Amino acid sequence: MTVEWVPMAWVSAVIVTLLASAQILRIKTGMKLEFTRKLVHFGAGLLVCAFPFIFDSIGSVALMSLSFLGIMVVSKIRNVLDAVHEEGRNSAGAYLYPVAVFLIFYWSGGYWLHFMVPILLLTIPDAAAALIGKEYGSITYAVNRQYRSLEGSFMFFLIAFLCILIPILLAEVVDNQTAI
Repeated sequence: MTVEWVPMAWVSAVIVTLLASAQILRIKTGMKLEFTRKLVHFGAGLLVCAFPFIFDSIGSVALMSLSFLGIMVVSKIRNVLDAVHEEGRNSAGAYLYPVAVFLIFYWSGGYWLHFMVPILLLTIPDAAAALIGKEYGSITYAVNRQYRSLEGSFMFFLIAFLCILIPILLAEVVDNQTAI
């Protein structure tokens, strides 16, 4: 198992910068927690989409995932990074995401399309649905004692569809060009 230290250092620097920026925005501007959480979610997710282009080794992705999981656990226990952790919210997403990244990379064999589509689905539709639903949601319904909006759910569906369609069309164009 090889580990690619230089790419790992760059990715780590970007993630730490993203977390620090969200925390500074939260403290200095009083930005809403939901916005800073989704900013980190979106930014980290887009960075993770590049993993098949950055890493060749499953060992590197395993170490990155384990490190991020550790950061999330320690920051929650020590009550830091309140720009990411919502007080009183019982969500395992921050802990399951790094595990999902590792498993998807492993199962995809590092092939960019098979990795990118599930990561995009974990990243963009959820963030967009939450922001649209909170801001514009007027038709609500309950799911497991939590409220969702029809507007947010529609946004989730629309963006999820595009997160699947666009990479597949892109892969078709790329595959056709490399075959010529």
